Amino acid sequence: MVTGGDEGIFQRVGPVPAVWTADPPVPGYTDRTEQLAELRQFADQVRAAPAVVAVHARPGMGKTAFLRQAAAVLRDRFDICLQVDFAAWHRDGRVDMDGVLGGMLEALYVAQQWIPADPAGRHRRYLSLLEGQRVLVLLDNVTEPAQVEYLIPNSAHALVLVASHVRLHDLVATHRAELRHLTGLSTRHGVELLEVIGVGERVKAEPGETERLVEICGGSPHGLQIAAGRLRFQPWLSVAELVAELESEVVSNAGDPARTEGRHEMTKGLDSAYRALDADAASLCRRLAVLPGREFPERIIAAAAGIPVRVARPRIGVLVAMDLLEQVDGGFRMPDLVRMYAAGAAAAEDDPEELDRCRARVVRAWCAEAMAADRAVLLDRYRVPDSFEPVAESETAGLGKKAALRWFGRWHGSLLDVLRHAEAQQLDTEAWQLFEAMWPFYSTHSYLQAWLEAGALAVTCAHRAGAVAAEARVRCLRSRASMNQGDFAAAATDLDEARRLAETVDDGRRLLASVCDFSGQLAYRQQDFERALADFAQALAISEDLGDERGTGLQAQFCGRSLGRLGRYGEALTALDRAKLLLERAGDTRALSRTAFSRGEVLLAASREAEAVTSLHEAVEIANGLEASELVVKPLELLTELARRNGDQAAERGYLTAVVELHLAGGSPDAARYQARLQELSEED
Repeated sequence: MVTGGDEGIFQRVGPVPAVWTADPPVPGYTDRTEQLAELRQFADQVRAAPAVVAVHARPGMGKTAFLRQAAAVLRDRFDICLQVDFAAWHRDGRVDMDGVLGGMLEALYVAQQWIPADPAGRHRRYLSLLEGQRVLVLLDNVTEPAQVEYLIPNSAHALVLVASHVRLHDLVATHRAELRHLTGLSTRHGVELLEVIGVGERVKAEPGETERLVEICGGSPHGLQIAAGRLRFQPWLSVAELVAELESEVVSNAGDPARTEGRHEMTKGLDSAYRALDADAASLCRRLAVLPGREFPERIIAAAAGIPVRVARPRIGVLVAMDLLEQVDGGFRMPDLVRMYAAGAAAAEDDPEELDRCRARVVRAWCAEAMAADRAVLLDRYRVPDSFEPVAESETAGLGKKAALRWFGRWHGSLLDVLRHAEAQQLDTEAWQLFEAMWPFYSTHSYLQAWLEAGALAVTCAHRAGAVAAEARVRCLRSRASMNQGDFAAAATDLDEARRLAETVDDGRRLLASVCDFSGQLAYRQQDFERALADFAQALAISEDLGDERGTGLQAQFCGRSLGRLGRYGEALTALDRAKLLLERAGDTRALSRTAFSRGEVLLAASREAEAVTSLHEAVEIANGLEASELVVKPLELLTELARRNGDQAAERGYLTAVVELHLAGGSPDAARYQARLQELSEED
């Protein structure tokens, strides 16, 4: 066939000879089996137009290797395969598309003298040669949709497979492209890759640390190859030591030149993605990399940039589109490799003082969110007066009680990191206020080690700031964790000092009542019920004098419990009935659950078992409604004991199953004891 016009010199006398320019597959290629199988099915479909599949991934995730593997998998479906790496055709900030087309025509056996000089002529020649052919086009490092559109063959049997670090959504509208996201290797396949590339024995010896290495690298084949290189050429370096180095680089730019160079090798593949960002998105990327915490809600990200949320959203969208941020439940996470890279960029490009101001803004924003969530759980409880104004309207302010507690659970890891950072940077007021705001969560969940650590940081900061009332308060809050751990001596030390401090505070009656409350709790746990009653009675008198209805209800409950232990059952039930009435008015459902439990204990001691069971079930029901697992355990344990005492094995088994689940979830050592009893019941059946 001879074409007319200025293409008369181009003559086709038959089909284009078989051409296959794809690089061979990477040796030892692992994973991606599901994506490759899906691609084969897609290639087999009958269609009326060429097909386009755009694969998006962060640099270093193996896009190029995926294209090579795909070409091998699809080898029997196509006669022609043309591969182009656009990174090789960048000239002065743009892609030389004339050169790209010229190279593709050469690959199709068009002699140099017959390649048209003008772009339009080259494009027409390209389309005419591939018309109707079974052709696979592999386009790597694409940066914009137009590059793809220019190279789509004129054949319904064609498949264009695109790899890019940007999301090419426009191709969906213009060519009905299929979009695919290539994530990092799974832990198993990441370990397999390390074994394949020569460090198999090393990683098998340290399986747990190897899994962490894959996690730090985000499953990036490039990052894992660099890590394997470190292990091969530094045989004295253990996987655990390499992991420790990399973990320090995630949060710090400090280190010797060799470690800095190693970090650069692992992250340099991100250069192209970072350079593609506009100034605002790049600035936000750098700031997120130096923040405390690993995951961030949208409002915290906005605080990092010092801008409103509505302004931050498009910038966040850019980072997500470039795979530099990952969407997680309720917020965003920066992958560790990206964090390393962006932290290095921040050290090189940003004013250290501005980064410090950024971190301080973020600490205050977290504190504002936590304080609002604390108030959402319970508005009317004693708190040390606030010392700073929230930096932004809180998104947690409108939450209900259960949602607010879930918020604390969701962000607990980040909040603890923020508290550590606040103490290190001497943001003392924010540190103790953040710990105080976390009290509703810690008091209803079994995070004892984190609770003690956070309390220690808060006490240090309050003391350093000379905040006497705050120090007394956070010592009280820490003492509860010590009590829960069974360390009564540490709790007593905190409470003795808290009482001494409270007595020096002007108008500190509410604070003193709180200290008496905690002291009574300690005496009660030590089974010194006379002393506990005296402490609770003192707190009750102060609360009544202040007109504090909720405080009065709480102390009436504690007095009732102590009276019950002293065998004064009538007085105890009167006090607990009063507590229930006052706490219902105050809307304190957590305290109502405890009151129902206390009433069940007293009724049981008074040999009123049926009423006791009813009250214990009420305590469980209220606590379940709050999703407060710690409040559920004790009434369930008591119900279990009652069922066992009465020989009701079916009821005992049901209660035991729930108790075991709760203890296991909280990491309690008591889980084994209850599991053993559950096993006994199974053997008796």
